[in-house]
Amino acid sequence: ALHAAHGADPACCRLPANLVTESARCVSGGGDIHFAQLLFLLLYLCTQAVVLDLFRRSRALPPWALALVCLSPRMHSLYLLRLFNDCVAMLFAYAFLHCFVSRRHFVGTLLFSAAVSVKMNALLFAPAAAVLLLRAHGWPRSLMCAALFVGVQLVLAAPFLDANASGYARKAFELSRAFEQRWSVNWQFVPAGLFASAAFARVLLVGHVALLVGFAQKHWCAAEHGLPPLLLRWRAPAPAAQQAPASVLATLLVCNFVGVAAARTLHYQFYAWYFHAVPFLLWRTRLPTPVRLMLWAAIEGCFNVYPPTPFSSGVLQLCHGALLCALWSAPADRKCLGSVWSAPTDTPRAADALEDCGGGAQRKRA
Repeated sequence: ALHAAHGADPACCRLPANLVTESARCVSGGGDIHFAQLLFLLLYLCTQAVVLDLFRRSRALPPWALALVCLSPRMHSLYLLRLFNDCVAMLFAYAFLHCFVSRRHFVGTLLFSAAVSVKMNALLFAPAAAVLLLRAHGWPRSLMCAALFVGVQLVLAAPFLDANASGYARKAFELSRAFEQRWSVNWQFVPAGLFASAAFARVLLVGHVALLVGFAQKHWCAAEHGLPPLLLRWRAPAPAAQQAPASVLATLLVCNFVGVAAARTLHYQFYAWYFHAVPFLLWRTRLPTPVRLMLWAAIEGCFNVYPPTPFSSGVLQLCHGALLCALWSAPADRKCLGSVWSAPTDTPRAADALEDCGGGAQRKRA
């Protein structure tokens, strides 16, 4: 419907396999492009396996909703036609999430650093990762994880630092980079001058930080009664409180989504940053299932419009805003003990799980 209404070419989402970009030649070393596509097919399948296992462990979605992570033409294009490095980074990122859910924080830190070394968008997970590390270990071991993260970055950067240290540092962390609005999926409706202005970037940055602090205060640090008590505690209590997988995963994925919603621009390949998380985030809210599915379909539709239009960008931002508001109003993560897949709903364990996952059973209010 978005294609038809605004004159965009619907065939853009179904390009033939021979029309691949230069990224395919880079992956294949300038040789067999088909082999490069097979590598990315393996990458896609591995990513799907890790994500589905994460959702299985969290048990926050009904089983049928898992199919949503397999139904995106845009994602199939990014993996099998475009071969973007965003896809590689997100495999490492989801593996890092899997380790944090399993409380293997040191291995997870290694994978997190590997994801950042591929593409810096993985840093959007960093605030939530810091909260989880402080909650689980306190400052001493959290600082060890931070040192491990930096160490991996230095090791991987060593050849580039040796060849051109100043150039590498300047370009690897080019925070003043200018973006072309024509590729922006999320801000086509703003004037070109505003889009390119430093003031617009500062407003988005302030909004990003404010949302992170707000979610940390209301949701991620609810058990500690806010962010300051967690930051002021040097060591974690012994034994440290164990968060349920759904709560850990929600903290990380919501943190990443906040960064996406406040992004200076979203290109088509940036959809890989949060596509897999959208079903989980929707089921963390108290929205009715039909509304969840409508939001999922609208976000997917906006990323399948080419070229991006003011209307599709406006719809995308409305969907992002609606999902952020729904996540904000969801019950605070004081605990998440059970599963919405198992246990009778009349037990205290199930009641707590339903409340934490936004399932609509407000037992405590009753």
